[in-house]
Amino acid sequence: MFTDILLQLPAEFGLLLIVLLVDRFLPVSPAYHPLSLFKHVAMVVGKKVNNPDKHSIAHQRFAGKLAIPILLTPIITIVYALIFFAEYPLLIEAVLLWLSLSWASTRSAIKKTQRALLKNQKSLAKETLKRLVLRDTKTLSQMGICKAGIEATLLRAQKELFVVMFFYLIGGGIAAFSCRLLIEMQQVWNAKLYRYRYFGQAIARLTQWLNWFPTRLFAFTLALTGRFSQSIKNLKSIHSQWPNKNAAWVIAAGAAAINTQLGGPLIYDNEKHRRTRILCGVEPTPSMLGEAIKLVEINLIIWLLGALLIQLLVIAYHTVS
Repeated sequence: MFTDILLQLPAEFGLLLIVLLVDRFLPVSPAYHPLSLFKHVAMVVGKKVNNPDKHSIAHQRFAGKLAIPILLTPIITIVYALIFFAEYPLLIEAVLLWLSLSWASTRSAIKKTQRALLKNQKSLAKETLKRLVLRDTKTLSQMGICKAGIEATLLRAQKELFVVMFFYLIGGGIAAFSCRLLIEMQQVWNAKLYRYRYFGQAIARLTQWLNWFPTRLFAFTLALTGRFSQSIKNLKSIHSQWPNKNAAWVIAAGAAAINTQLGGPLIYDNEKHRRTRILCGVEPTPSMLGEAIKLVEINLIIWLLGALLIQLLVIAYHTVS
């Protein structure tokens, strides 16, 4: 009976495992990734329709709302048509999922940052880290680089891996791909940058809302694999002060699991943004970058096992009934 249940597992789950392995062992450089073209288009659109020096705040906000469907609708319509008319729709699903996942390139960059720090090559570490973060890395100390690297590892994994997986499992490749395009738009039109502080508000709110549940689910499994009670304490100490609540959940749980101090002020566009520090544990060190990667990958296994268990229970229930 158990063998029969396994054979009834949806093909999409096996596809997820295959694509994760392809992403892990055959990563694509961000410079050559197809999504880099979409980011370039989003950047051009943002510059064309948004001019903070000429347009009113209301105009910038309206333009930001309008730009989302203008950029997203044509792409998703074409993709939906490809799936609908394809002889092998699972192949299209696989390509969409592969385009949406990019954890391996982040993992590689963090490993490179760690190696540079261990060799005392701070300039190389800053340059490598700069590709992953919006914050200014020029003035960062070694501890600052470690802290930024740990936070980037957790937050990139949240967006590029766990949120994408969540939407794939509930809505297939087109849901995962749509989610990833929205995340890319949010990163390009980031409201922390002066140019997009009003234009980027709409996409920021939309992605915060979409990511609300999968982010908290990720934070919950982070807390389970680390120190749950300390995660709660960390979250209580920063939740009301951090404007990005999704990030607060992930960083609070990650800091507890790694037992290190995260948070603190950031510099974007030469402007200082204050965040409450998480003071549990010890100061970040280069070795903790490796611990952050390991933590993400342990949680990936937990998510896969959890998804498998849920699907087996559903199949078993329908088989019995």
